[in-house]
Amino acid sequence: MTSINALRLSHESGLLVCDEARYWNPEWLIILTPEKIRTLIEPEISRETGVFMFIGSTGTSSYGDEIMESIKQEISRRFGEAHRNGAPIPEDIKTVGSIAQLAFDVVEHLHHTHVDDFLRGRYGFIGRELVQGQKQKNGTPSSIDNEEIVKDAVKMMSFENNPSELSGLLNNAQVMAGYDPVDGFRIFFMEERSTVLEEVSDIYLAEGSGTITCDLTLSALAAARTTRDRRLKIDRVEGLITMLEGLDEANRLVAGIKGYPKIIYIDGSQARPEDRCFEISDCRSQLAWEIIKAGAKDLLDNDKVYHLVDQLIFRKVPFADVFKQFQALDRDKNISHFLRGFRIPALPGSPTSRKGGSK
Repeated sequence: MTSINALRLSHESGLLVCDEARYWNPEWLIILTPEKIRTLIEPEISRETGVFMFIGSTGTSSYGDEIMESIKQEISRRFGEAHRNGAPIPEDIKTVGSIAQLAFDVVEHLHHTHVDDFLRGRYGFIGRELVQGQKQKNGTPSSIDNEEIVKDAVKMMSFENNPSELSGLLNNAQVMAGYDPVDGFRIFFMEERSTVLEEVSDIYLAEGSGTITCDLTLSALAAARTTRDRRLKIDRVEGLITMLEGLDEANRLVAGIKGYPKIIYIDGSQARPEDRCFEISDCRSQLAWEIIKAGAKDLLDNDKVYHLVDQLIFRKVPFADVFKQFQALDRDKNISHFLRGFRIPALPGSPTSRKGGSK
């Protein structure tokens, strides 16, 4: 269960947000890890190229981990090889678009490798040998002429009837987003089931089991702006608040959305390289989420929510200072009680009171 979201704020900047719940086995053992979205670019490569790129994967967790790590390792391998040989940085790791295409090629290779491993273990040949009609056995060509075996192997290769042995290879999809100095901030979607790699033309992409709620909040954000505003600038604080509101709705309504949110902010327009990208997945992201929860419940004014989130995430005011401000606004302890799961009285005139009481 997953909620992975990317939002383009401007040509130079964007946000990524995800939850951190991961279910490990058929008994639904839950593990909380903030690594559903990971960087694909090592710091050294970012310093030389100005490229920042992240990937989040939904579906089978183990295969998603393998996909993300394999892409990152291939990018690092190509960069390292060029450095050792005194060659220029390869073109296919200098832009977000070329890295997305490289990622697709890596996943395609991984896919064929796993299918070949399965075919070799069960039938003694790989996909290429099946197509050729002969396999190598102890260095000697041997024909593949058993019709039943050929029929079964073709079904496995084409995933006919979705064979359970290979189902993990088709359950995943990836969100990739990042910035490069040439093309700015871009978002890509990749899926194994339909072998798709495409650039997202909208300003956002929401994937995973939390899609239904995040789609609603993010589409409302986009619909409230003109085409010009969507293309030029979305306020970063408002964008983050909207993303966390969608994640909070998913947390309440969708099984499996849990844990601290992870927040990634990219702004390629910053003069200092260290200011162009940061990740937050600790007490600060949790406090930002709780501030937004209180605002959604009408326990905090919108202006207060905006101010606190801006200070905490983007202005980098220390956590303790923002937390004290948050506590000072909770004079009647309604926010504290609400966040701890207690029922609270609806405030007079609030939307919740007009709807007949608090949830």
